[in-house]
Amino acid sequence: MKPCNKTGFSKYAMGALLLAVTLSLQSVSLAAPPTAAPKSKDDLKPPKNLEEALARSSAKVSEEQMAYTKFVGITPKTDYTKRYLDRLSPGGRAYFFANKHEFALALQELDKLPDKTSGSVLYTKAFCLAGLGKDAEAAKVFEQAKAKIGKDFNPGFRFYLQLSTNAFETGNLKQYAIDTALTRKKVQEVNEDQRDKSVVLTMLDKRDVASIEKSGDYKLAFDKYVVMFNKRSDQLHLNDPIEADAATKTKAAAWLKKNTQPPEKATPEVEAKFYLTQGKAFLATGDKAAAKKSFEKVLALKAPNELGLPTRGSSDEIGSSFGKVKDQAKVILVRLYNNEKNYQQACIVLRQLFIYDPFTELDYWYNMIPMADVPELVTKKDKDLHDVKVEKFLDHSLPTIVVAKPMDMKNAYDYRKDPLLMKARSQVDAGNFAACYETLGTYLRTNMEPGGISSSVADITKRSMFFRNFAFSMRLYNLAVGIAAGRNVGHLTLRMSTTNKMMDEFWLAVEEVLQGRKNTATVMKEMKMGNVEHLSALERYCHFATAVRAMNLKEYKLAVKEFDSIKQPPAAAGVVQFLPNYTAALKKWCQQQN
Repeated sequence: MKPCNKTGFSKYAMGALLLAVTLSLQSVSLAAPPTAAPKSKDDLKPPKNLEEALARSSAKVSEEQMAYTKFVGITPKTDYTKRYLDRLSPGGRAYFFANKHEFALALQELDKLPDKTSGSVLYTKAFCLAGLGKDAEAAKVFEQAKAKIGKDFNPGFRFYLQLSTNAFETGNLKQYAIDTALTRKKVQEVNEDQRDKSVVLTMLDKRDVASIEKSGDYKLAFDKYVVMFNKRSDQLHLNDPIEADAATKTKAAAWLKKNTQPPEKATPEVEAKFYLTQGKAFLATGDKAAAKKSFEKVLALKAPNELGLPTRGSSDEIGSSFGKVKDQAKVILVRLYNNEKNYQQACIVLRQLFIYDPFTELDYWYNMIPMADVPELVTKKDKDLHDVKVEKFLDHSLPTIVVAKPMDMKNAYDYRKDPLLMKARSQVDAGNFAACYETLGTYLRTNMEPGGISSSVADITKRSMFFRNFAFSMRLYNLAVGIAAGRNVGHLTLRMSTTNKMMDEFWLAVEEVLQGRKNTATVMKEMKMGNVEHLSALERYCHFATAVRAMNLKEYKLAVKEFDSIKQPPAAAGVVQFLPNYTAALKKWCQQQN
């Protein structure tokens, strides 16, 4: 239901800690890029503790980036912020605090300056006042800054974007239209990537509709939101009737009689599913008022936020089952309010279906001041210490390191006992390859759906386990059973569209074999990392990949030979295995083809 790109999440686990380095729009690692050449043998050793990891990181990124980094759940021994601030001028300190959104501290530094009337100082002051929610006061200072524009003070498009935001926040919609038109012009003039320009212009388009809503013309605003939201397809189905047949009404009434409250101590997700079902049941029986109350209860629920990450509305719930339940409730509510011609309420709910609410979206994006825009505020030393690449981070949010204790693995989701995996295993045992192909396909699609930032340790752990232990092996099995089922599986690859960067050395090696670029012996000779168990597993999957390739080429004798070469792992108590089942069933199928 999301007509925008998702946000990203990056994690780095070390010992008893979960170290998550996050940005609003992109995953960023504090470690050196995998292609970087190590400077010493020590770089190849894992860090002994978190402090050592941070020390290595600080040597690989700019001092300014480390100063901006927000730490949650830990206080590093090194005060990166103080170390950087001690080298700045008062104006440089004001600039730093403003972009770190510590607005009160920035204003204190501005008060220390001998010249408080330059355009650069006024711009920074207005930016901070707006950040503190003092929009009316900020509007006056923004106008003072605008009057100073000239040779010495000639800010870029972000200044005009913030003018537009301030006019929107103060409800000065006439001025908003003027400032927004100027912002569009400035955005088109800047020498930036065309895609980045398009992102800003799209956000302004949405906020233009929000300004119509703010003016009180809810019907026009709603119609424009619908067109924008339904850009790719009719996701709202506004013209579909909301009715139920007699049989459905009877079932709904029976369900309502038996189910009056959600389960005791239910999780937000379970509670959301209950109220969604309850709302649909009320709707089926014709009680629209009660249905709306149930759907509104769904919207009021919040996902767990165990890591303390910043919450930004629906962007935190994208792709999760909890988010999908809420989206269903929102869509039905929008349809109900539309039928009632309650366009004001329909606008409020429809805005929640965007990743970011058009009213607040630009609070999160491009809400910073480039140093080039405030030349009268900073000194040459501040400029020399400045890392312009950091501005790309600040355009979206502060780099943040969150450290949390790992969840109790006893409560972790056990993928080995996933119902779909168990179903697929019984299907392959029965030689029903077509059914197994569909089941595994459903399993992979379900877990590969894109998601946004998850603030739940359980969700992070579950997704991590999926990629580490099951995603690529099940993709390999799915290719094999698809070939046996006579399906066109396309190019033999383990690279699923959203995981190109997630394949580690192990599965990249298996893919080399699957595509015929290397054989098992070559891979095993080249593999220099890993323990005996790791190498043994790699050898098994390389033989299996060779067999799958042989099946695809209709070289069934070779496939049987490769299946026979697989040294199956020893059985362990309580561990569910899959490779022996797929190997035996596919070997039998290959023998029948000769």
